[in-house]
Amino acid sequence: MARKHGIGIEDRSSNIPFTSSDNTKEFLYYPLWLGHFYCGEGYKIDRETYPAILLAYVIKGSFHIVFRDQEIIATAGDVVFMDCREKHCYFSEKGTEFLFINYSGQNSHELCQIFMKQYGWIVKKKTNNILYGKLRDMIEYYEQGGISVPVKDSARIYSMIMTMLEPDSSLDMENDVIYQSIVYIRNHADELIRLKDLADQAALSVYYFSHKFKERTGFAPMDYVANTRIEKVRRILLETDISVEDIAAQVGYASSAGLIKAFKKNTGMSPRRYRKMETGR
Repeated sequence: MARKHGIGIEDRSSNIPFTSSDNTKEFLYYPLWLGHFYCGEGYKIDRETYPAILLAYVIKGSFHIVFRDQEIIATAGDVVFMDCREKHCYFSEKGTEFLFINYSGQNSHELCQIFMKQYGWIVKKKTNNILYGKLRDMIEYYEQGGISVPVKDSARIYSMIMTMLEPDSSLDMENDVIYQSIVYIRNHADELIRLKDLADQAALSVYYFSHKFKERTGFAPMDYVANTRIEKVRRILLETDISVEDIAAQVGYASSAGLIKAFKKNTGMSPRRYRKMETGR
């Protein structure tokens, strides 16, 4: 008997494709696929790239993700949010159930990259249940034969993203030591920041602080510091004509050589080439 949805996906699952006009792609968020998967044996996706963002809610089971050389497991109640233009692999155990949407659109990938840099690609928040309701409603609408209206689809997707960005109402940010560390790094990225100092401020051991920080953000603390500095360098390169040497001093690098090395590692190109490519200067 032929499979309805592919290897590892039970026939009772839904998998709904969408085709969007050029105008929709230029101005709106738009879905590519939308569905509700019940997983059997052998479900696995392994791709070098795919032109969409994955937003998924795990209802039950385990959803394994290999992304940026890390393997992370999403479990019931977790949301997966990642830019599939990067190399990625995900697979699940038998009995896993999840809702998903693949989407793209104007600035959608840039927003996803910002979110992942801040929070990682596994979202563990009390507001996840609200996102679940919105995604479930959209899927059920199309399972029942609903007609696609691009503006409404875009608004639904945008509403899901805004739900992820909302803080948990019960989370006291002032007492959240990892959140405080993130704020400190972003406000003091141009200063000398040591891992031990961050752990001491959080009143945690270096090991436990590093573990909790990476769990929250998807990055080791000092990698997050480095990424934050490069983010600031990129902004200065685009918005000013300041020399690379002066930027290095302004952002906290001991030398321009150190900045250039870090920038190349992060972006694959030199600061001067990046500025010329993006601004023509």
